[in-house]
Amino acid sequence: MRVFSFTIVAAGLAAFALDVQAGTVDTAECRRDLIVMDSELSTAQAKLVKAQDSSRQEQCAVWREQITTFKKASALYKRCKTDTDRRVMSGQMDSQVNDFQSALTQMCKGR
Repeated sequence: MRVFSFTIVAAGLAAFALDVQAGTVDTAECRRDLIVMDSELSTAQAKLVKAQDSSRQEQCAVWREQITTFKKASALYKRCKTDTDRRVMSGQMDSQVNDFQSALTQMCKGR
C-alpha cells in the first residue's frame, strides 16, 4: 500500500532533521524551531503509522495533516538551513507534499 512508502520516507526525514547543526543558520530561534520541527515530524510519522489500519476517511485526514506538517517544515528549512542542506531538505519536504497531495486527489475524493 502507498501509505507504507510514506511511512518510510517520513521516518528518514525525521532522522534527517535531527542534525540541527550542519548547514544551520546560527540563531537561537532557528535552533529551537528545528528541534521543535523534529518533534512535529516524529509525531506526524507516528500518526501515519497508526493510520495504516484506519478507515480511508481517517487516513485522508492524517494525510492532510502530513501536508500541513511538510509545508511547515519546508518553510522552516528554507529559513533556517543553508546551501545544500536548504535545497535538499526543503526539496524533500516539497516532494512529500506533492506525493501526499496526489494520494489525496486519487483516494480521498469526498472524504
